[in-house]
Amino acid sequence: MELRRRYFVERTEAAKLEMEAAIERAQRARVDLDAAVAATFEAAGIDPDDLAEEREPVGDPFPRLSRASIVDEAPAATAYVEDHLPKAIELIERHAPNGWFEREPADLFRFSSVPDEQPVSIVKGVRLESERPKGHRLRQAMILAKDYLANDPRYDHFGGALAVTQLAQLGRRIEALRAVGGSQERIDALYSGADTDSIMFELLVAAACSAKGRAMVFVEPTSVKSPDLRCTDAFKMVVECKRSAALTVYEVDEEARMRSLFHLLRAGAMARGQFGRYEVAFSVEASAVDIADVAATCLRQRLAAHPERPLSYPWGSVAFRPMPRRVDLDDVTKAYSPIMLDEVFGWKLEMPSWDGFICQIDGPPAVAVDRVRSPVGLAWRVDAEAAITKRSRAPLGLFAKAVTQVPRGEFGLVYVAYPEGARSDVADNRTHAYMERIHQWEHDGAIRIPATFLVRQFPMPTGHGNPDMVENTVRFLSEEGGGGEWIFREYPAAIFTSKD
Repeated sequence: MELRRRYFVERTEAAKLEMEAAIERAQRARVDLDAAVAATFEAAGIDPDDLAEEREPVGDPFPRLSRASIVDEAPAATAYVEDHLPKAIELIERHAPNGWFEREPADLFRFSSVPDEQPVSIVKGVRLESERPKGHRLRQAMILAKDYLANDPRYDHFGGALAVTQLAQLGRRIEALRAVGGSQERIDALYSGADTDSIMFELLVAAACSAKGRAMVFVEPTSVKSPDLRCTDAFKMVVECKRSAALTVYEVDEEARMRSLFHLLRAGAMARGQFGRYEVAFSVEASAVDIADVAATCLRQRLAAHPERPLSYPWGSVAFRPMPRRVDLDDVTKAYSPIMLDEVFGWKLEMPSWDGFICQIDGPPAVAVDRVRSPVGLAWRVDAEAAITKRSRAPLGLFAKAVTQVPRGEFGLVYVAYPEGARSDVADNRTHAYMERIHQWEHDGAIRIPATFLVRQFPMPTGHGNPDMVENTVRFLSEEGGGGEWIFREYPAAIFTSKD
């Protein structure tokens, strides 16, 4: 492997001849070994098939690929964040530059304790303000972790489903991470203005590989493209990590249109005392509709004989499920908790059938409630083929970028991660698109990609707002790239969760 790498780096005739000579020696040795083994079996009168070892198959015999199967058959909890967050908090605080945490106010990452007239908008299982905070992502994670442990009512449970769970995993893997060369420098990079989530993913991949027994070292970045990690033990290869944001630009723009619709809708609903859940299914892209016309149509839906039954229009359909001005809850819970959203609006975070949901009730978001007043909600989906195609795009661009980081003449593993919270058909389309294209992928013949891992995160706050996340990894093996099932025994599939 070293001679192969040297040839593709140096591209000299001497390196080529040395590599070819080594390949020829290895081939002759393999032929001699096979002949010697066959002669031994023949002399002993043993049939080699009688000694064949039945290896336990690697992987899940019933792989869960669809979103529904992953959520419905989610395994029992592998860890509790409360057990590991203190270690992670101590690590981050110990290495932080002086005064780093005081550079931004903590309230920047919290729910407001006073009414702010802002609705809660959920797209793909995440709240836009939580996924794209106005401050530093690491500060957000730390505030969320501390607020959760302190049972602070201002805790943002939508942001915590991702940020708190991955921070807890870092705490769980601290010992394994300490064995990785260059980990200190990569931890220091968390405090910069770079992509915190991507750096956190690299740290967790390194720690997971180390926990598997691999001798890992971070590759120091240079002006030349290079991988994130290198394994230096007998299972030598490089590792490149790529992580996608939860929301695309298209989805953010779509959410902005729906937020504008909701503001018009709620103003009209409050003026008429018309509370409940509005359901809008678009047959065209959201950018093509007249928002004011859709709002007026929604408000007229209450006059229908059966307002809960959808009525069709050129741009889609509308339904309305009326509610009283005041709704009593079965128990005290956080405002906008999964329990409240389900009990009041029928919105299930773990398995949405809509693209997004926007709602608002009277009062501040950072408060415990046993009664909800003036509930107005909007469930929306876009069934236009163009929209579904754009929302279902697989992270193939990340895989393409990762492949270019692998040095010529080397073997490289690729880990691609993305949060998944879309409705089932969109989520499944994304997975199938990745699977279909990855088998047709072509890359520079001077590198080898024996395997790649597609790591899917399903953030799902539960109950009164407890952070939870289900991880599911799809593994791809390339025999042409030098892959074998041994890779799945020596390199991890679980990054954000673990069974030990």
